[in-house]
Amino acid sequence: MGLGMEFVLASPAAARSAPAPDESAAVPGRAKTARITTMSLQNLAELCGSLFVLSSFLAAQAGRLSPGSTTYLALNLAGSSILAIVALDQHSWGFLLLEGVWAAVSAAALVPVFRSRG
Repeated sequence: MGLGMEFVLASPAAARSAPAPDESAAVPGRAKTARITTMSLQNLAELCGSLFVLSSFLAAQAGRLSPGSTTYLALNLAGSSILAIVALDQHSWGFLLLEGVWAAVSAAALVPVFRSRG
C-alpha cells in the first residue's frame, strides 16, 4: 500500500557531469552511471517523524525543554503519529504498537495543557 511518490536527489555537480541518457538503462532517460538516490515520500515521512521525536528528546536531555512542556509533548505526538502511520502502512505491528502508545501517551499529557488554556 506504499505512498507511491519519489523524490530524486542529486548534487548539481553530479547532474552536470552525468553522461548522456542511455535508453537501455533500467529507467529510460537516465544514464546507467549517474549517481542518483531516490527517496520515497514514506522514507521522508519516517525521517521527519524520527527527527521530531529525537529533537524533543535531545532538547530535554540538554535541559532546553522540560519533558512536560507543550513543545516537547507536541513534537513527540507529531513524530510518533507519523511513525505509527508508516508502521501501519508497512504492517509493522510491533513498531505500530510502540509508536501508537507513544502518541496516545503524548496526546493524553497534552489534554490538561489545552484544558487549562480554554
